[in-house]
Amino acid sequence: MVKGQVTIFVIVGLAILIGVGAFLFFTVNSTAPTGEELRDNPEVSPLIRECVQRSLIQARPTLAMQGGYIVVPEPQSIIEGIAIPVLSEEIQFSTLEEQIELLLDAGLYTCVLAKEFPGFDGDVFEKVRSEAHFIGDYVRVQINYTYNQENYELMAEEKMYLLEPITIANKVIKSNLATGNNYVPINGIKTLYNVTIEYIPYGDATVYYLEKDEGYFAFAMYN
Repeated sequence: MVKGQVTIFVIVGLAILIGVGAFLFFTVNSTAPTGEELRDNPEVSPLIRECVQRSLIQARPTLAMQGGYIVVPEPQSIIEGIAIPVLSEEIQFSTLEEQIELLLDAGLYTCVLAKEFPGFDGDVFEKVRSEAHFIGDYVRVQINYTYNQENYELMAEEKMYLLEPITIANKVIKSNLATGNNYVPINGIKTLYNVTIEYIPYGDATVYYLEKDEGYFAFAMYN
């Protein structure tokens, strides 16, 4: 493994370990609010929105370097402390949406309570539930919550730079499934999309790291 490849994973790995550690630490029972039509709360929403935006910004490198996962399923390869899923099928954006929802549902409540915000009463803040949807290069989230026994919602979005890298990654995955990890077709993908693709053999799998403009993505496949 070349020095540059190790450096990439070490730097990004620190951010991922912190983000995933916080995710595993924060747990909350979330239920969907019901009742009257939902509305925004101008007094509480700025605090919640700040936590949402921070969570989405922190989620971006984690999703990118962990094959679209916050918590990586088996099978996986561990390289420089980063868990990378060994994939056997193309990546679905619905998976990333579910991962973001899990992150927000588990950590948003604790984030909000940890902030000092004039007039906010954490004792009447409950029932946090999120929905995430990718629209092009952006992820848009809707947060439903109950405050002082009233149901509210807010919307937020963040650019993730994942659409093109994942689209290209799926081309690589499809090619590998058809040809058995033959690098020749992948070289054609590199030329077609003007993308950097690095192959990192690691045990019985190969880690693929691709980079295009501001977007990047990593995943693994068995050799």
